Amino acid sequence: MTAMKINKYSWYFTGVIVLALFMATLHPTITAGDSGEIDAAAFSLGIPHPPGYPLYVTIAKSFTHFLPLGNMAYRVNIVSAMFGAASCWMVYLITLKIVGAGLAPAKEWQAQELPLRLSAFFAAASLALSHEFWYRSTVAEVYTLNAFLVLLIIYLLIVWRGKNSLTGEHKVRPYGSRLLYFAAFLLGLGIGNHHTIVLIIPGLILFILYSVAKSQKLEVSLIAHCSLLIAFFLLGLSIYLYLPARSFKNPFMDWGDPQNIHNFIDVFTRKSYLPQEMERGWEMLVKQLKTFNPIHEFTFMGLLFGFFGIRALWKADKAVATMLLLAFMLTSYGLILLAGSSTKDVTILKKFYLPAYTIFSIFIGAGIATCLNPPSPPFAKGVMGGFASRLTLPLAAASVIWQFASHYPQTRNNDNYLAYDYGMNELKSIPTGSMYISKGEIKTFPLWYLQGVERYREDVKVVAAYFLTQGWYAKETLNLVGSFLRSEGGSYKQMLVDALYRGSAGKGVYTGFLDEEYIPGRLLTYTNGITFVFSETLEEKHKKDVWPLYQLRGVRKIEMDMERGGMEILKDYASSYYNTGLRYYSEGETDRAMGDFEKAVAINPEDPDSLNNLAALYADKGIRLKEAEVMARKAIEIYSTEEDKGLARETLEDIRIKQKEKGII
Repeated sequence: MTAMKINKYSWYFTGVIVLALFMATLHPTITAGDSGEIDAAAFSLGIPHPPGYPLYVTIAKSFTHFLPLGNMAYRVNIVSAMFGAASCWMVYLITLKIVGAGLAPAKEWQAQELPLRLSAFFAAASLALSHEFWYRSTVAEVYTLNAFLVLLIIYLLIVWRGKNSLTGEHKVRPYGSRLLYFAAFLLGLGIGNHHTIVLIIPGLILFILYSVAKSQKLEVSLIAHCSLLIAFFLLGLSIYLYLPARSFKNPFMDWGDPQNIHNFIDVFTRKSYLPQEMERGWEMLVKQLKTFNPIHEFTFMGLLFGFFGIRALWKADKAVATMLLLAFMLTSYGLILLAGSSTKDVTILKKFYLPAYTIFSIFIGAGIATCLNPPSPPFAKGVMGGFASRLTLPLAAASVIWQFASHYPQTRNNDNYLAYDYGMNELKSIPTGSMYISKGEIKTFPLWYLQGVERYREDVKVVAAYFLTQGWYAKETLNLVGSFLRSEGGSYKQMLVDALYRGSAGKGVYTGFLDEEYIPGRLLTYTNGITFVFSETLEEKHKKDVWPLYQLRGVRKIEMDMERGGMEILKDYASSYYNTGLRYYSEGETDRAMGDFEKAVAINPEDPDSLNNLAALYADKGIRLKEAEVMARKAIEIYSTEEDKGLARETLEDIRIKQKEKGII
């Protein structure tokens, strides 16, 4: 293939390479996050958590309906991968456009075409290999579609403005207004995918006003333009009519029950989903600011290229630079300020930064083009000089190679069954026809997928305690427990468990967590694998060992940089091993208890209870005393109360006595 053909089809190769990367690292099923819920919503054309995400759900349903490949979750993951690759492709095109090679180059421009296309390629590669974008491109979530729509709207506005950056020539195209109206339509449609897209609006408005002021006479009057823009925007926003339309059909997933105007507004505005605001001090603000980390995403070299690109773009085209810079700032630091302090888990903000990272990758491409020092405007003078410009491509290549090497271990998820197996193991723990109380999204969404999509263990009645404060779900729960819910003292949570137990016809109520607020005084609790059982008498049928039934693919040591949901699941496995070990210890089976404590420590080496109990067992048996001493000392460091530290010190003293007896010290 000739160099000219490579240049001509480089945009195609870029998209294919990136898509192949995402497909090779794609999750094979649901993940420990929103994907189980979104998959269930797409399967049933239902309504996931507010604001309902009607655009993503309908696209996912349409795509997965015609794709006979893998399971439902895998197909929806492919949707995210495709929009991730499409976003990288748009970064390539926008970079080419702003550095001057977007249009077919004339003969005198052909000498610089390859360097500029390489700049665009490295811009796309830097985005594809950034940790957050790569990960979100392999799971069923709405964020890559959001990034794609942001980039497509920006590209349409640049084409609408019709400025060729190489020549500085302005043109008003006959189809210009149609492009602008289409961008307005996409903006409204994009709100039907994720509300954060509104943060790019100020930059778009400034760009349009500046371009109108500089252009020739408008095709129609300003009032007509504005009216049509609003009309097309509202047309796109009408995607939200999906919510009441589908809610009336009572799909499996019907979050918020938006059949009436009150419920519809609650879902659209996320009122029924927003957590309670907490006071945000400087300490929390600093933590939130640290979650936006371009150096981690793009490397230090990528950050430098980005700054060079901002500088060069500001000199060459202030209108485009202003639009991109304002969008970048509002979708990063502006988002942090708007987020407030609605959650203690600041890491949840990371996935919202994808639009900011996509824009910064364009700056990186512009910076590389600047440093390559092509011979014509607007990047006629490199900022690094002749010698440094020869190092640009090696440095850019080294940057993306470093990104790949450092991010691949966390984003290679093609064998990640952790969330899927966890949900399966929950249901395998429970006898036929039993009640199960789950807590939290991470523990509940896999169950919704398994029951709503794969139709697995539909006999188990799942009650999500996390959602009982929300009217629409509480109503469903009341229907589930029926006449059994009656007040006989105790809290509402205890009454709920008691009512569920009455309705279980003696089969027992199972739960994935142990919380005293939920334990009625007349019921006992017993560990049951990764679940607990409430029962009046701990009969033998509740004491069977369910661990042999489990699949434990992906269970490994907790790492601090892993996804929050995966970390919670692994902590739950470690806690369950610990609880099972306590049960065996209470029954005198110390060897089995020691084995489970070892498994708990292997998964979560920062759990002081597991460390201390395992160290105590080693001391009792007089084995592995050096390891026991290390674990006891570590438990003392981790424990937060003096009472707990005192217990660990007693364990350490026992270990020292054993060491003296054996002549170790």
